[in-house]
Amino acid sequence: MDNGLQVSVDSKAEKTDQADKKYLLVTVTYKNTGSEPVDYNEFDWKQTSDSANMKDPEIPVLDEEPLGDGSLKAGGTVTGFVAVKPDAASTSYFGNIMDKEALATWLLK
Repeated sequence: MDNGLQVSVDSKAEKTDQADKKYLLVTVTYKNTGSEPVDYNEFDWKQTSDSANMKDPEIPVLDEEPLGDGSLKAGGTVTGFVAVKPDAASTSYFGNIMDKEALATWLLK
């Protein structure tokens, strides 16, 4: 990306939360190779179903903390998970919650 931010999807794992709901936890990593701080937020991500319905991430009740949000200094890296429904076909990164077009998409199936 133009600002030096590198974003990757590293893994996925099914998990049942404390309310007995199933989720797919998608582990993502942000690496800032630029010279300025870059903001990150779990709501920069959207899940897409097989029927092309796009939604924000889920909010499970888990012991682990999701990606959350923050500002990543130059040279910094942060890794965390984004929770999606277990039937999500893909997850897309949007750069920020106001963007209408995805900057990258990863298939989950």
